[in-house]
Amino acid sequence: MQLQSLVLTSAILSMAIWSCLTEEPTNGNVFVGIPGLPGRDGREGRDGKEGREGRDGPPGTKGGKGEKGERVVGPPGKAGPAGQNGVKGEQGHKGEKGQVGQKGDPGVVGIPGQSADMRRIAQLETEIQALKTTISNLEKRMQFIYWSKHGQKRFGTKNDQLTFDDGVKLCKEASGEIAMPANAGENAALMKLVKSSEAYLGLNDRVKEGRFEDVSGNPVTFTNWKSGEPNNYNGNEDCSIITSDGIWNDVPCSRSYTIICQFQ
Repeated sequence: MQLQSLVLTSAILSMAIWSCLTEEPTNGNVFVGIPGLPGRDGREGRDGKEGREGRDGPPGTKGGKGEKGERVVGPPGKAGPAGQNGVKGEQGHKGEKGQVGQKGDPGVVGIPGQSADMRRIAQLETEIQALKTTISNLEKRMQFIYWSKHGQKRFGTKNDQLTFDDGVKLCKEASGEIAMPANAGENAALMKLVKSSEAYLGLNDRVKEGRFEDVSGNPVTFTNWKSGEPNNYNGNEDCSIITSDGIWNDVPCSRSYTIICQFQ
């Protein structure tokens, strides 16, 4: 292709030279020469600049589905968190009885114990002491002349007129405590002993005004106050009494009223 171009170029140059030689001269003494032979082919020209990258062509058609690849097992992942405890299984069958073990070494000799007679004597002494305590309590209770009962609780009095503190002491010495009815039935049993007088109850609010409790500091669950009571008249009515009609009233603890003790 390049050779043909060079031949064509040489031919054109020859024709041009020939045309110049055949023109009529403007002055004289011009000689017309004979055309020479074509010259040798010239050297190849330099490579042209690299052309710019063309635009992307339209997308091709979608290829067919490839063959299924081989399954490759990857490395094991990290251990997950521990799961919840499972349901407890059923108890297994009882195993066979094992062989009898070897006999152990003899133990240290213990301190000689008391004889059966000595233990019996100690037991009798304890029982005698308990009996003496019971007899003593009964002797103290024999001083109470009048009695009333409701359920497992007994009420007794000898109609002594004492202050609240002296009444608490009297009942304690007799292994009882100053009367404190826990329900309407016990309140009615006390009415039988009060009759025309008035008697102290174990109810008081010495610790905190308005919060009545028994002599052991327990809150009460049953009350039978007179209308308008307790009113803490003159600011010193911290104890309580029961009247013959079973109604309660608050009074000063320093006054003397009948003492009724309760026993269980």
